[in-house]
Amino acid sequence: MVLSTVAKGVREQNWLAVTIEFFIVAVGVFLGVQLGNWNEDRAEAERERVLIDKLKQDFAFIEETLLEQRERSENYLELVTELRAFLEDETPLSERDISSHIDAMISASRPARPSPTYVEMQASGALSRLDNQELRAALVAYHLDTEVANRGLDWALEAFDPSRITLRYLIPLDGDYEGFREAVGEVNYMIVAHGLQVRYANASLDLAREVLEEIEESRR
Repeated sequence: MVLSTVAKGVREQNWLAVTIEFFIVAVGVFLGVQLGNWNEDRAEAERERVLIDKLKQDFAFIEETLLEQRERSENYLELVTELRAFLEDETPLSERDISSHIDAMISASRPARPSPTYVEMQASGALSRLDNQELRAALVAYHLDTEVANRGLDWALEAFDPSRITLRYLIPLDGDYEGFREAVGEVNYMIVAHGLQVRYANASLDLAREVLEEIEESRR
């Protein structure tokens, strides 16, 4: 229809009609492209909203988990520090209840965990498309810290298997804890390890809360 009108206008040298027809075509193409872009922008905004909602769920759980892990690590640290004091005084260990202290010697908790949604976004390229650059930076900072924290704990425990404490000092002694006084070096080692876990948990908590703040900013 448009082509026949243009052809007729050219034959009749009706340049005004030709110009009007070309203008109508150009406007139609422009509006079609704009509508397509608008629909794509809306779809992208909806995808981002869904991802941000999932990130909020992830980091609310991460914050809760880190608080529990920090409390557990602080308790372990308190127990092994107290155990060292027991080993350094004259009171027979058989007169003390040190079962929870022994548990603290053979326990460790990971201070941080990654966000599954962040891993998904990183793999799909959605991370680089986040509008909130501060949120993107906070996510990257948290996950770099997670990697450092886990490597640090691996390093702290690399040459030390806490489970050998029971095998070396307790099981052969048949409940005679006095032999455990020889384990003061291992106790000092676990004081350092649990102290690291507390510091890593605090750092991860601060960064996780920064992510949550940026998520709330993005949702406004």
